[in-house]
Amino acid sequence: MMYALIENGAVAAYPYPLDRLFGDNPHVSFPMSDGQLMLSPAELERWGVVEVEAVEHGADLITQTPVEGLPVLQSGKWRQSWTLQQNSPELILENRLRLADFIAFYDGVIASGAYQAIRAQAQQDLPLLLACTEFVAAFTDAKAGRPNRAAIQQCLSGVIAAAELSADQYAEVQGLLEQARMAEVFTLE
Repeated sequence: MMYALIENGAVAAYPYPLDRLFGDNPHVSFPMSDGQLMLSPAELERWGVVEVEAVEHGADLITQTPVEGLPVLQSGKWRQSWTLQQNSPELILENRLRLADFIAFYDGVIASGAYQAIRAQAQQDLPLLLACTEFVAAFTDAKAGRPNRAAIQQCLSGVIAAAELSADQYAEVQGLLEQARMAEVFTLE
């Protein structure tokens, strides 16, 4: 439960933890049970303390950062309030990288028909074989939690440029990028 201290109809302290209530009122014995304050909302208000109702911030955590403000009184209840700050392009990219599922993408690629075509071509094409080797190395790091965005993009572009893929095979790889939440960060071009 979240609490606020209200003085003269305005928020004087928020959050207002119970230990502060006890410290502000050292000569008062508040009833407790299992670590819970056993006072009704009306009894709490005698001490200037109100419960604050949790409210969802509604932020898109990739592009926005929620910042909690002071509680507001709405329809007789004190509720959390939020402002949403727009994230910088750098933070948005970082957030998208954090959500990318490199393991799912890699596993999907090596099980795909597109990979079988690339693998067959790489046996006859040294530049494609090198691009595939670099791809494996970049995704080994990414799967271990150390994605190098520039290296991954270069590897994806290198393999796609060196391989001859049908429109269906290209679409298959693009679909895997989308399923792994990587299409907003990486392209096949």
